[in-house]
Amino acid sequence: MIHNSRFETSKFALMDFSLNRARPRPNMTLCGVTIKSAPMHKFLGVLLNNELHWKAHAAYAIAKGAKYSVLLRQLSATSWGVPAKLIRQLYLLVAISKIMYVVAIWLHPSFTHPSDRRLCSSKGLARKLRSSQRTAALAITGAMRAIPTESLDVHANLLPAH
Repeated sequence: MIHNSRFETSKFALMDFSLNRARPRPNMTLCGVTIKSAPMHKFLGVLLNNELHWKAHAAYAIAKGAKYSVLLRQLSATSWGVPAKLIRQLYLLVAISKIMYVVAIWLHPSFTHPSDRRLCSSKGLARKLRSSQRTAALAITGAMRAIPTESLDVHANLLPAH
């Protein structure tokens, strides 16, 4: 079957996945179109790196979480804002799904191992995620900032961020 489909070549990116930084990454010419080698490319909402490091995507996801938490706080003004129940639903349905998209790739959970050996985990990223959730929980409950995070999660009926 013959298709008369044309591909948008401006969206093409050439990725060479290798840990060797000194390796040359030349451009490629295909049917007269030059496809440039890119050190990073966004594919299906995931920022891919030549060396498959996830720092850029983790920073991107955490920035999204902070942005959504601030927006929820603005929506939940006490005198005229959206009710707490709807703010909670927005956080759970929109913000969490945006933040946690492909989280299994870029976040290493911290847990204790029976052998008590030190495990590699993403404690810094988890702390930043916890900060975004705290901002959202403050928006949901309308509580003061001095309240501890653990009791704030309970009052907002949210799972702990860790």
